Amino acid sequence: MKLEYRDAERSDFELLKSICVRSKGYWGHPKEWLDELSEFFEVNWDYVAKGWIRFVVAEGVTIGFYGFELDESGDPKL
Repeated sequence: MKLEYRDAERSDFELLKSICVRSKGYWGHPKEWLDELSEFFEVNWDYVAKGWIRFVVAEGVTIGFYGFELDESGDPKL
């Protein structure tokens, strides 16, 4: 399987939130709990714009993302 990567954009807010909630579901949390939890996942454009968020795409389907907060010089904070 070939993986592709793309930068997050403003229009990706709901996709980021959805992936966060679904990833919690991996651990077996009940659907009701995940539905309530989704209210607390808020994607902040300032964080995305000041950082570096990339989506991982496999066969045209977004399967995850990763991100780094950048310091004043533009280097990732590790």
